[in-house]
Amino acid sequence: MAPDLIYGWPTAEFAPAGPENIVQTIFHKELKRAKEEGNYQEVHDTLLAKLVEEFTVMTRARSWTDLYIVQEVIDPRETRPTICKALEALEDKEEKLPENKRSIKPA
Repeated sequence: MAPDLIYGWPTAEFAPAGPENIVQTIFHKELKRAKEEGNYQEVHDTLLAKLVEEFTVMTRARSWTDLYIVQEVIDPRETRPTICKALEALEDKEEKLPENKRSIKPA
């Protein structure tokens, strides 16, 4: 995929998995230790809060726009006008697609 424009809302998150799954996967040793010590929920909530903050666009908008090619973080109320402007800007765009190299189309 090669999108022309990507917009994000302030609540957008960028991660292959949600922060909850990442906490369970990456910090499983710390969580196991916390469960044995009896403070599992406190450790879990602290780690989760840090990850949620890291993955929100408004916290790291500049780095996300560099990494994930988000052109702009927009107010959800401005979604329709923003998309309309983008479609108008791309209305005359012509793109030549590469020649199909397969004789059998994928299912």
